[in-house]
Amino acid sequence: MLKLLTINDIEIPDPEGSLSIKKNDKYNEYEGEDGVKTIEVIREDFISGSVSYKGLTAEQVTEIVEAIELVSAVKIYDPGINDVREIKALIKDVKYDKKYYKNNISVWSLSFTIEEL
Repeated sequence: MLKLLTINDIEIPDPEGSLSIKKNDKYNEYEGEDGVKTIEVIREDFISGSVSYKGLTAEQVTEIVEAIELVSAVKIYDPGINDVREIKALIKDVKYDKKYYKNNISVWSLSFTIEEL
């Protein structure tokens, strides 16, 4: 099985939460005086997505957060092509929350978004 996510050459654990990928296209759209709509393709097939983890220890959260930089080299498995894509990406909206504390162990969630540049 292919690794789902690698950030800055650090293999990130496969999420026990969710990994969603969205394919995007950039284009200009305008309508001429004759009413005809024109679409100019700027860039096709770039990806964005979100990653969320449930039930991490504080050490696991730290390991993942330390791998993340605002602009990162990302390898992400894309099931649409059944292969790993290597992209330069903006990683933002990093959020972690404590979910519960039991038997002297805190359990955390972690989430962030990935946007190909």
